[in-house]
Amino acid sequence: MRTLVLFLALPAVHAVTGLTGNWAVRDPRRDGTERRTYPDLKQEGSRITGHIRTGQFYYTVTESARDAA
Repeated sequence: MRTLVLFLALPAVHAVTGLTGNWAVRDPRRDGTERRTYPDLKQEGSRITGHIRTGQFYYTVTESARDAA
């Protein structure tokens, strides 16, 4: 399994609701298809861990950082 360090810029809405849960992300491509990514995240305070599946690849989220902006 590969390891991915994930840096997230957390909008205000996520600061209130948190990121814990299973998510589905659709990324539209120019040719009309889309890439689907499935994060399974757990948020404990400012720490975010979990797993991400995109295509046939699986990543482990072991570190996270919040955008200071």
